[in-house]
Amino acid sequence: MDIYKIVNLGKASVPGSSKHYDVFCEVKVADGILSIHGVVGPRKNGEAWGYAGQIYDDIQDLIPDNGWTQEMVDEFLDVWRKWHLNDLQPGTHRQMDFLREWRKGREILSYDYKDECKALEEVGLLEDDQHMVEGKPYRYGSSWIRFELPSEVLGFLRGLPVSMKKPAWV
Repeated sequence: MDIYKIVNLGKASVPGSSKHYDVFCEVKVADGILSIHGVVGPRKNGEAWGYAGQIYDDIQDLIPDNGWTQEMVDEFLDVWRKWHLNDLQPGTHRQMDFLREWRKGREILSYDYKDECKALEEVGLLEDDQHMVEGKPYRYGSSWIRFELPSEVLGFLRGLPVSMKKPAWV
């Protein structure tokens, strides 16, 4: 079942301003593939006062509003990080779970495949022997893996409050 909704999680600040701006996200599930992107303070001319795109790391100071609680925001951000573009995952669940934890607390300015491979190799996960492909353990990054969205994730997304306020791009 497909899902499409625009949600307004609350307000967040942007660097260089003391003002807080609305945070909108577009949530889509089509053919079992989840896509989420967000905008902080969208403007009518197509620009934004703040961040746009994969903003989950940029809205840590978000103040929940519009039917959202902090618990809902935290779960939404977890779902976004783990399941966004679930058909284009470079690693198995074990590899991706490890890398999500490995990235926490690091100042990572850009994606570095070699660094991730090195980290996976150090813990014996560069090749995941619990995910076989053509009789061999899956090697991180050797192809795209599609993760099926769990029913709990779909249920959570269906239950998100729809924004009553329209963002500038609508």
